[in-house]
Amino acid sequence: GCAEAGAATMAPTPLSAKVLLVNREHAFLIIDAGQDNGVKAGDFFDVFHSDELIGKVEVEKVHDTLSAANFLANFNAELASASDVVKRTQ
Repeated sequence: GCAEAGAATMAPTPLSAKVLLVNREHAFLIIDAGQDNGVKAGDFFDVFHSDELIGKVEVEKVHDTLSAANFLANFNAELASASDVVKRTQ
């Protein structure tokens, strides 16, 4: 792909990623998108398990190709699993 460098827009672009790991004990998950994909700390993602919305997460730590995001209120951690899909909401 040919990524456009420095294409800064006000609204974040729609972004989908996959869950790599779910940590219920510490209430966070790891997604396979990071700084290289334009993810920033404070981004919010909806999490989908088998096309069902199971809750929201907020990105806390961002690395080049993956990010850690914390479960927000009412997150259904029991359903969350690796390979779930996340979509950026803001």
